[in-house]
Amino acid sequence: MRDKMDAIGTGSGKLILFGEHAVVFGYPGIGIPLPESTTAVIHGPRSAAWDLGEIPSEDRSAVQGLIDRVEELLPELVSRGRRAVRIRSSVPRGVGLGSSAALCTAMAAAALAAVGENGAGTDIARTWQLAHELERGFHGTPSGIDTGLSLLKGLTAFSPKPPALPEWEALPCAPLWLVVGALPRSGDSASLIQDIGRRARSGAGDVRESLSALGRIASEAREHLAGPSPAARIGRLADKAMDVLRGLGLSHPSLDDLLRDGMASGALGGKLSGAGGGGAFFLVCGDGPAAREIAGRLQRDVGRRGISFASAPRALCVTG
Repeated sequence: MRDKMDAIGTGSGKLILFGEHAVVFGYPGIGIPLPESTTAVIHGPRSAAWDLGEIPSEDRSAVQGLIDRVEELLPELVSRGRRAVRIRSSVPRGVGLGSSAALCTAMAAAALAAVGENGAGTDIARTWQLAHELERGFHGTPSGIDTGLSLLKGLTAFSPKPPALPEWEALPCAPLWLVVGALPRSGDSASLIQDIGRRARSGAGDVRESLSALGRIASEAREHLAGPSPAARIGRLADKAMDVLRGLGLSHPSLDDLLRDGMASGALGGKLSGAGGGGAFFLVCGDGPAAREIAGRLQRDVGRRGISFASAPRALCVTG
């Protein structure tokens, strides 16, 4: 049985469907939360210092830094007393599925609960703002979409309003079947995002036009997702967005091979999700049986190309 003083927060993993990179420059984005999640628990008696327990040594510095930042943003947490922190996560790390956002959201919600606020239950904006500030420690100038998806439910469209958090809208959607997975990355997300930002701010017209194209594709996808039987249209738009992302240098040979294999197996389109360089991807499928068959085939054929998965492909149904 948990201590009656336990403060618990949870954040979901995420999948960006359309608009990655472009959202940082004010264009719309669309995404979904994933079943994988991170949970943070603050519990036990008061202590002079935070007890990080069994958190792995390679993660302790980052977690301690996150807690230090929470104390700065939420001073009343210190007055309630430092206690033990436990973190459990099923979100694959460092591949674009929102591991840092899930951690920041879980810590924000647990900290608010520890000071007597049930942030995730009664005030999403309060938890979201705190999680967004925490995520700056990982990504510098995050769009707010990743932490928003960690908190919100279902298919969601975002309209950036910097420096404020983006506006959001839950989207209706007929069932849309995807195959979702992730490959190891060739670079970290922060570096990939910063490189695109540097190139765009340097006046590179091709980069700015590519970001604008990604924004237009996201807007078009938003319209089609609300219609009947969206899979074919969304598949074509995924391919179109992938061509733009590939032109920005954000793909990877292994990811290109995998997407081609998926298309050869019957997928209607597919693309990377997130910063790129490998990492998260999805394929659009006509129905559930097709998605499960394609996911299984990709797993069976992985050895043929010498590809390893950071997150094995699996079928996922998106609904509004």
